Amino acid sequence: MILNTIIQILLCICLIASIIMFMPGSILLDVRPKIYPAQLPVSLEKFDRLEDLKVDEFIRINLDNNNTVPESIAMYQGHLVTGSADGTLYLIKQNDNTVQPLVKIIDDKTIAKHGHHLPIILGMQFDSKGVLFAVVLNYGIYKVEGIFKITTKMNIKVSEVLSVEQTQTSTGVLSQFLDDIAIEERPNGEHVLYITDLSTRYDFSQVALSLLSVDYSGRLLRYDMAENRLDILANSLLCPNGIVLLPDKSALLFTDFSKSVNKYWLRGSNSGKLEKIITNLPAELDNIRPSINGKTYWLAMSNPRAIKKPSEFDYFLKKPWLRTLILRTLHLVGMIFDIVNQIIPSVDFIGKLANDLQTVQGIHPLSELHISNGGMMIEFDSDGKIYQSIYTHDEKLKLMSEVREIPSKRSGQRTLYIGSWMLPYVRKLVISTEPSKRKTFK
Repeated sequence: MILNTIIQILLCICLIASIIMFMPGSILLDVRPKIYPAQLPVSLEKFDRLEDLKVDEFIRINLDNNNTVPESIAMYQGHLVTGSADGTLYLIKQNDNTVQPLVKIIDDKTIAKHGHHLPIILGMQFDSKGVLFAVVLNYGIYKVEGIFKITTKMNIKVSEVLSVEQTQTSTGVLSQFLDDIAIEERPNGEHVLYITDLSTRYDFSQVALSLLSVDYSGRLLRYDMAENRLDILANSLLCPNGIVLLPDKSALLFTDFSKSVNKYWLRGSNSGKLEKIITNLPAELDNIRPSINGKTYWLAMSNPRAIKKPSEFDYFLKKPWLRTLILRTLHLVGMIFDIVNQIIPSVDFIGKLANDLQTVQGIHPLSELHISNGGMMIEFDSDGKIYQSIYTHDEKLKLMSEVREIPSKRSGQRTLYIGSWMLPYVRKLVISTEPSKRKTFK
């Protein structure tokens, strides 16, 4: 009798699971997670630990409020500028390690027009004349002129370069998550922008869903401002992220969620070719920025780990069928709560619960599986050769998004400013360059 009951329960569970797995995407969440392509290294022994290096200075530079997110740090003639989650630009004052608000890129009227979506400033780059180009999440690409030429904010000019809506009219597919930007200046002064489009399926609120589904809807875009033309250079990419243009303009380097650094050739016999120059790095990759020597690049990463000690996130990435079942089940439960919310609309918690379940955010551990206290950075060249690395499982480098190097005041030092996609402060790290303590890469 007990055995029959157990068998019936198991059969019911299998039936429900089968319905959830094979229900059409038009009814339930249309997701079919793929096998994750990357492998973790056996150990982190070949990488330098921050604790083993000589740190001359480490400080946190707090922004004005806890809603700020200094994702990117742009530099022009020694000046450092970062952004925030409310669309405000800040000048990082290096003399006293404070910040000064400059201008709000997106005004309240525009925010209201776009449904009050947060105008988070993501990738930023200056051109040679001090004009700042910035990716504003949910809005598009903006340029800011006159930041350093005047003393009053009234003369700073902000203008839209490329709207999110224009990505659909130009390419037929709407960009959900424009991320980072690189600038090519033509001899005639015109600009060509290279943009990573992290996903055409999931927006910022669904980033955990994008990662867990191993979303190959990302694109590499090129926007010619003079011709007002948007082209797709590469598509079917796995969450492309940070991007940089080589000094000779021959190729682009960009990161993706497969723990790889890619090179896309723009000119020469390899024009149009896409290749991986670094693979299977031991962390989640973010922005790439040039070092001060002009020959190498800094790559910011989160959650360094080895195969001997993987995270829960790694476990789920190896189980595509399990991810499908979990994601669709959460979405189904969220749909049920959404129906309840329509019946009882005055209960705000039910609406939030429904949204969080359907987008895999906010209220359950799955939304934070990709978050860790550790951080890592590597310095490499355009051929993929790694020159040095720094990692720690301490909070000092957690949730880092970008490493921006500036000239150091003393020889034998590297001065690095570190951004974050979640924390409300910029970190300044000054390390000694004692070669005897550095590990070498072959």
